[in-house]
Amino acid sequence: MKINIIIADGLTGRAARLYGAPLAHHLARRGCEVRLMLLHRRWDEVGATRFEAEPGVTIVYAGQALERARGSGLLRRGAGVTRALLRAILERETDVNVACDLHPTVVAAVRIARFLRGTPAVVAAERLPSESADCRARRIHRFFERLAARSSAAVAAHDRRLAGRLSEMSRGRNRAVFVSPAIEPSLYRTDGPGIEALRESLEIEDRPVAVCVGETSKSAACALMDIFAAVVRRIPAAVLLLAGVGESGRLAEYARRIGVAEGVRFAGPVSA
Repeated sequence: MKINIIIADGLTGRAARLYGAPLAHHLARRGCEVRLMLLHRRWDEVGATRFEAEPGVTIVYAGQALERARGSGLLRRGAGVTRALLRAILERETDVNVACDLHPTVVAAVRIARFLRGTPAVVAAERLPSESADCRARRIHRFFERLAARSSAAVAAHDRRLAGRLSEMSRGRNRAVFVSPAIEPSLYRTDGPGIEALRESLEIEDRPVAVCVGETSKSAACALMDIFAAVVRRIPAAVLLLAGVGESGRLAEYARRIGVAEGVRFAGPVSA
């Protein structure tokens, strides 16, 4: 089976990490020919990634993602990006197009491909663009979200609330199903170059490590350290590495107060 997985962003975007890359590899392992179709924001993103495609997965950068155009400029750029995606989709006969992004350019491209070739479209959504705080042209986004929910052959969402919203938008034509987000192992290597140097710089070396990555509130980080204190009682050499967590000064003081300071490391801000 030949499958296109289409995302209006690069490999480091949420849609690629949560759905696109794991789904591409999962399908390739089952004998499918998969094209992971992306948009780049900068030319240096093309080819310069840590993503290791398995046999059967081809990475295609179809064009440049929309930036902060407004008004008629936004519509012109959107039409141009849609054409670029559509050309890439139509380059070969495909059995199904999977939209891992509900951006209007992706929805429009797979909808037109369905009209021209009869290729069914499947939605695997991780968010609704219209609900983003910085969303521009919110009405346009909502129109294409409803269109995707109603006209796709199947709809999946990465959380139950989103699945419910998409089911409502379909007006009975589709029932969105909840599919838990996956992890793409090739994006998170623990044996790559520089790992030993990183462990040494954090004074971890060969000790067992638990890692928390992301924006975590002070109360949640403190609760995590409380749990870690119980772990240390059983595994004295254990290390808790907190990456992307703010207020490290106050958290370090809390770690000292509960007696786990020696085993807690703060890696500072991280980028996707």
